Amino acid sequence: MNAINKNQLSDRAKFWLEHIRKYIKDGRSVAEYTKQNSLTEKSFQRWKSAFAKAGIINSAKQNNVFQKVDIETSNDIYTIKVFFPNGIHVEWSGSVPDQKINSFLSRWM
Repeated sequence: MNAINKNQLSDRAKFWLEHIRKYIKDGRSVAEYTKQNSLTEKSFQRWKSAFAKAGIINSAKQNNVFQKVDIETSNDIYTIKVFFPNGIHVEWSGSVPDQKINSFLSRWM
């Protein structure tokens, strides 16, 4: 594989770049993504590395810190704990209205 020219990508480079960008948005591992798309993991990693060296992509996969969860409402008393990556955690006990929880969490997302 030759050095990648940012301004002129070959059809082959465009093919791999499209897959790598889809992978970055996807939540699966490289092994899962390549298997699902009938790609070889070795070629995928080689192209990913080349694009990162050329500054076309960020070499680190951008993962979301938060995961969406469904909350069922009930009259039960419960405890909610939220742990943030910086070590801070917040805990609610008792009956807390969903709107208050959503309002608080939306400030952090």
